[in-house]
Amino acid sequence: MKKFFLKQSGFARFNVIGRFVLAPIIYFSYVFIFNRGNSNGLKYVDEYINNSVLIEVVVPKIPLYNEKTYGFYHKLDSYRDEFNGLKYVNRNTAYSERYKKYVTVIMFEGYEYYYAGDSKYDMAGKRCASFFYFGNRMLVRANKVQLQDSHYGSLQNPVPVFFYCFVSGKRRFKGPDSDYDPKNPLHVALDSVNTDFNRLYVEKYLTRIIDVDELTRLYGKR
Repeated sequence: MKKFFLKQSGFARFNVIGRFVLAPIIYFSYVFIFNRGNSNGLKYVDEYINNSVLIEVVVPKIPLYNEKTYGFYHKLDSYRDEFNGLKYVNRNTAYSERYKKYVTVIMFEGYEYYYAGDSKYDMAGKRCASFFYFGNRMLVRANKVQLQDSHYGSLQNPVPVFFYCFVSGKRRFKGPDSDYDPKNPLHVALDSVNTDFNRLYVEKYLTRIIDVDELTRLYGKR
């Protein structure tokens, strides 16, 4: 009986160690290795931001029933961001009349929120649902290297840009407050993205979205 008890005690200790020590180590190691994205992209963040300009773009007429091209106008992807869970990336097409190029406005859901009482609003999701309608104009941040690169600008490979502020057009909101109200704090907050969140979005783009080989092509091995 004593020998059996010792075996049981040993198994119990191993079970406790496995559950409360080894399992967390394995989990955090997995997250650290596989959910970080391309961390090498972080060293380009400052250069990418400092070499960016504001350009005005317009939302083109979207061919809702043209299956061959509609997929280029809006895309929704997802990834797991370290300990923050599943995140979504919206890409909405717009057009720069000055540069004669298509751009894709990249917005990351799951980072920027607006709180009003018990309500919580994802700002990226709200902007996607409210701003991207035919004829609407907005300012976006575009990296000059990509903006001037001949590989970018087609509908198939638009210039990646980041929303800066709404300029003109019709905003659409769901619910009783469907019309834009300049006295509504949420509506006002949606109109622009501050520099801190822009930096965060650039970090996510350089570590999660852009292909490693393309990053090397644009900026070289440094």
